[in-house]
Amino acid sequence: MGGIKGDLRVMPLSDLAIWLANRGLSGTLEVARQTNRIVFDIEDGMVARASSNNPRHYFGQFLVHFGLLTEDQLQRAFETQDETEVLLGRILVMIGIVPEEQVIQTLRVKFAENLLGAMRWTDGTFNFEEGRTRIKNRPRIEVAVPLVDIHAEALVRAQTWESFQRLIPSRMVMFGVNAHKAGKRRRDELDTRIIGLAQQGLSVEAITLELHATDYQVAVRLVALVQQGLLYPREPSVQVEAPELTADLPQSHADKAMDAIANRQFTAAFRHVQAGAKNEPDNPQFQALRSELEKRSAESSATLLSKDAVPKLTDPLDPMQTRRMTAKQRYLLARIDGKRSVQSIIQVSPMHDFEAMDILQQFCDDEVVDVSG
Repeated sequence: MGGIKGDLRVMPLSDLAIWLANRGLSGTLEVARQTNRIVFDIEDGMVARASSNNPRHYFGQFLVHFGLLTEDQLQRAFETQDETEVLLGRILVMIGIVPEEQVIQTLRVKFAENLLGAMRWTDGTFNFEEGRTRIKNRPRIEVAVPLVDIHAEALVRAQTWESFQRLIPSRMVMFGVNAHKAGKRRRDELDTRIIGLAQQGLSVEAITLELHATDYQVAVRLVALVQQGLLYPREPSVQVEAPELTADLPQSHADKAMDAIANRQFTAAFRHVQAGAKNEPDNPQFQALRSELEKRSAESSATLLSKDAVPKLTDPLDPMQTRRMTAKQRYLLARIDGKRSVQSIIQVSPMHDFEAMDILQQFCDDEVVDVSG
């Protein structure tokens, strides 16, 4: 039994991955940045499992993105999982919604995307403990992705990310559509959906949410569409996303986070936790605050807004109102149809539960939606 731990600023994750691959090692690799955590089970130099506390990394999000499940089907699968405690992939195969081959392929993509996303971190820590992995006693669908293949893909993606950052400098950027060119070209389904969302005035962030996609899955297609002249970037006419918090002292962010938690302002608390952890990544207080935030938000949700409630729009919103909403607000608003419960909306959304609950509660407070019926 052995291991290695270190700082991603000294040893990038891509270097660590190829080191583990060349030695065919097995063990558990934990990568952390601010309060974000991703854990990988490594078997003989291959990724055999990945788990993350980022909702965009969840398996169900990949299934929806690839069109293998609708949001409603994913919600029903979650209900079955709650009743049976069987892994989601197994449930989908057993009830015949997704063939096992596609479940395996989607898991491969999830494992690779989780690691490729972390390989872009320029700061953070890693800890690899050699030996048995955590999955030894857990039934699973057999799947593994060689670390050497993920490392090679990271090198290929570097050029795409460079192009993305040059062409599209902010996730707030929206797009104009060159209707003449768009009408003449045959496109795949994903490009068609992206162009349609761009025509609705959605930003990069909003498009990513709507497609249940990772940042790269959207970035690579946006770069191609801009380079082909089908889309052109433009700045939003209204600034709606919350600005980045100022670089206050870490203790200041900790105090503000605790005050926000006490006042049930969980999204604000999360922003201060993230900002504090960014300023002082080695301070364990911020990880503890995040755990407290998630615990308190789960306890408070029952007293704020019942997850069994079915929200309904009080009145149709005009375009100006929606343009002034954040990407996450627009995503949730689009799913309020008078049929879906609060639980069914937040469980499949690509955001933290407390973020979704905060937004829905604010909709109620502002009388945008009603749950009295």
